[in-house]
Amino acid sequence: MIAMRACFICESNAHVEKYHEVSGHDYLHCSQCGLIFVDRIESTEKLYKSYDGGSAKALRRKLVAHVRGFTMVKNYQRSMDRATHTFKFL
Repeated sequence: MIAMRACFICESNAHVEKYHEVSGHDYLHCSQCGLIFVDRIESTEKLYKSYDGGSAKALRRKLVAHVRGFTMVKNYQRSMDRATHTFKFL
């Protein structure tokens, strides 16, 4: 049996088993607390690159940030309507 990372929530590794694999990353499931998490965490540099879209996209964002308002974000109004509905329900 392969040693797996301990659960981030309950810190148990006795109850952790492989749940699924996506793009070469193993997702683990802790049957003690129910958490599903990634076994191997990428380096900080790689994570930043995944979220920032690369240097070309970062430069474009910097150039247009001063003229682009938050309300111009794709699906902004739909997201706000959904959030308003959810908060009213709660």
